[in-house]
Amino acid sequence: MRDGHNKVYKSFSDIIEGKEGRFRETLLGKRVDYSGRSVIVVGPSFSLHRCGLPREIAIELFHTFIIRGLIRQHVASNIGVAKKDFSLGGGYRLPPPEIRDIVDAPPLPALSFSPQRDKILFLKRRALPLLSELAKPEEKLAGIRIDGKCNTRSRM
Repeated sequence: MRDGHNKVYKSFSDIIEGKEGRFRETLLGKRVDYSGRSVIVVGPSFSLHRCGLPREIAIELFHTFIIRGLIRQHVASNIGVAKKDFSLGGGYRLPPPEIRDIVDAPPLPALSFSPQRDKILFLKRRALPLLSELAKPEEKLAGIRIDGKCNTRSRM
């Protein structure tokens, strides 16, 4: 049978079966993409070497570090309590101040103590080489020549 637009009617079994069926399309578990490729943005207030990532994705990506920070700050006594405090739920609510402080804190340099605790080794994190150090003199892109050293502060 066809409708007024000459479109074939689907039977109930056609609606629920297959890849595009109701069960696989909407009712079964969904995979969540935390890569953030579609939401990493460059804002007008940012420098050329900076980009922004939504806070909720950053929290999801770094939740193990946040849980460790909650335990270190004595907000939570163990991992189970920290996970319960950490669960944000859906929506766009801001996280509690304890989690915000951990996410917004600058990364600490690595410290290593000797077994006798008399010497401290300060390990500076290895920085990526500057883009200008790796850039070729010029690249041709769609007829436009771009100097590789035009953005000297950016890192890969």
